[in-house]
Formats: sequence, C-alpha cells, structure tokens
Amino acid sequence: MMSLRIPDKVWIISVTKDNYDVCVKKGIIGMRFGGLARKVNVGDGIIFYIKGEMELRDLWRVRSEWVVQDEPLWPDEVMLRTAIYKYRAEIEPLIRSAVKVEELVNELSFIKLKNKWSIYFAGGLANLGKPIPRSDAEVIISRMRMSEMV
Repeated sequence: MMSLRIPDKVWIISVTKDNYDVCVKKGIIGMRFGGLARKVNVGDGIIFYIKGEMELRDLWRVRSEWVVQDEPLWPDEVMLRTAIYKYRAEIEPLIRSAVKVEELVNELSFIKLKNKWSIYFAGGLANLGKPIPRSDAEVIISRMRMSEMV
C-alpha cells in the first residue's frame, strides 16, 4: 500500500449522488457561496458525503483557485437552466473508496451528538463549515484504505 500524505486541512462536502458523479467525471467541485469557497484552499483535502446514501466517499485534493462560472454543470443546475454552484475549483483524486458513516460515528470526535450524527453533514460544507480534525481525517482515510484493498 502506497503511503499518502494527508492534506493539512480536510473538509467534508455534502452532495447528492448525481452531483458527486459530475464532480468525479469532470474533476470539479462547486460551491453555492463564495464565502464558503474561500475557506477551502489549494492543497486542501475534500471527502464527499453522499446525501441519501449516508456514505463518505473518496479523498480529493483541491488543485486550483476558485473561479466563478455561470454555465450549468450539475444535474440540478441543468434542470433549472441556471448555475447554482458558481464557485468552482479543480480537484484530483487521492483515494477512491467509500465507507458508511454509521460504521465510524463512534470514532469521530467532530460528531458530538452520536445519535444525531446527520446534523454534522448538513449544508454544502459539512461540520458547521469547519475542516474536520486531523485525527478524524486519519480514521476515515484508514477505513477507506481498508475497503480500497477489497
């Protein structure tokens, strides 16, 4: 197994499965608000939380600065014929794997209310708009690496 340098800051970004598929295919992440986008910098890590599947998926690294684009890209934007996630940055995959959140709840320190864990994944930038603690990133990534080998 190759060693991996975990980015200094790791964020969880909540997306629908359809929007996740576009992120992966195009290597782009989008944010609705510039204030949130400005928190996430080049070199930071992103783990996707897939809404409805209650799954943490992949570790990606932000490769570019944020740009504003008005072209509809994600399925919900295409349907509405308007850009919702105008703030966009290029991303590159570091790990492609998934783990169910329920398997990790008790090990993650940023989830204070274990029986209400889903509130920590609300909004585009989960964990109340803060990066997750490094220890939590390590727990998630080590679990992903275990399932990556299967």
